[in-house]
Amino acid sequence: MAETDVAVMTRRLLLVEDDPFSRGLLAQTFSTAGFNVLTAADAIEAVRLFEMADPDAPVVDIKLATGHDRLEPANAPG
Repeated sequence: MAETDVAVMTRRLLLVEDDPFSRGLLAQTFSTAGFNVLTAADAIEAVRLFEMADPDAPVVDIKLATGHDRLEPANAPG
């Protein structure tokens, strides 16, 4: 792949953060770094966007709100 081809490729990032200020700040930071940033405020929205947009990588708040919308690691017991 030529160097110019790499420059025009945009990586899609799914950012999951329930705090609006942090979500905005992180989205702006990743966008400035050249990522196409999709944002979700909760797990339900994150799953919907993940299935629709097929992002290259997710960035998930590990302290996302507890309860029924909490994202669990795939290898979590139970």
